[in-house]
Amino acid sequence: MKMKISIMFCLFFLVLSIFSVSVYATPVVPDGFVGIPWGANREQIIKTMSDRGFTEQGTTTWAGRAPSTLVFRGVFDGVPCQLVFGLRNNALDNGGASELGLFTSPGQLEGLYKRMVSQVSEKYGPPQFDKKDEYKDDNGKIFEREWRAKWELIDSESSDRYVIQISLEIPGAIYYSNAPNPNKPVPSVTVSYIAVSLGERLQKKEY
Repeated sequence: MKMKISIMFCLFFLVLSIFSVSVYATPVVPDGFVGIPWGANREQIIKTMSDRGFTEQGTTTWAGRAPSTLVFRGVFDGVPCQLVFGLRNNALDNGGASELGLFTSPGQLEGLYKRMVSQVSEKYGPPQFDKKDEYKDDNGKIFEREWRAKWELIDSESSDRYVIQISLEIPGAIYYSNAPNPNKPVPSVTVSYIAVSLGERLQKKEY
């Protein structure tokens, strides 16, 4: 009888461990950006954003990710920002929120960055890449230049790949210097969502 109970417990924990591994190995993947599904065309994006009360700001080239982009002034996670939608062959394959926390102090930006990393981690697990880069000026003073967290996700059913990245850029001595510089970069947080496999198919005109 004791042998039978022991075997049952062993089988129970074996099934539980297999289930846990399978859940970990089949992560939830983003089905679009800010509620707009991957593959949406330009007209669909403009209509959806217009229905939400946002006004199109024009087009721009954003990080070289797509030949065509749409820009809206909007909100991401309750924070005012610039929302960018990247299209390839007139289909959405990447999106991002930039200028988050613009013109706030480095301390506030760090708090915003950590909060967003924590929220994404709650849904997709901890980032596979999370680091801080440092910058040393001519006097040997060290500044934190960039914080970056990155998630690489794979859909277990389609094997499609996705990337989520959150970055905080602090332009080191350039930012902290009091010297007048009209082109001085302003630190902010950027969040990007990329449907990598879809983008590759669109580039090959397979979509």
